[in-house]
Amino acid sequence: MPLPQQNLPFSEVAAPPPRQRVALAAPQVQTREYFGARAMGGAYGAIFMLQAIGMGLDTFAGGWFYDRLGGYGWSFAAAAAVGFGAVLLALPLRAPRAALGHASPAPA
Repeated sequence: MPLPQQNLPFSEVAAPPPRQRVALAAPQVQTREYFGARAMGGAYGAIFMLQAIGMGLDTFAGGWFYDRLGGYGWSFAAAAAVGFGAVLLALPLRAPRAALGHASPAPA
């Protein structure tokens, strides 16, 4: 794909709009499928809250590891361990009701 000649934002060059919309919609669709349309606001809010807390703690922990241990090696190892723990927590999740062939109730 040749680069456009006009001045476009980097996001438009890296991921043209059709792919951009799909990538942004996937988390919302997954949240709705797992938690339902009624609980989507609360579930999505909790997801973003936990993500923001993790990003804040990660910055602090990375600096702490660097100050105490003189490098980022242990910080990367800790991040890998947390990621592996997240995968272990996600393994027991069941498929959404729609994927199992159950009819979902109509939204109120």
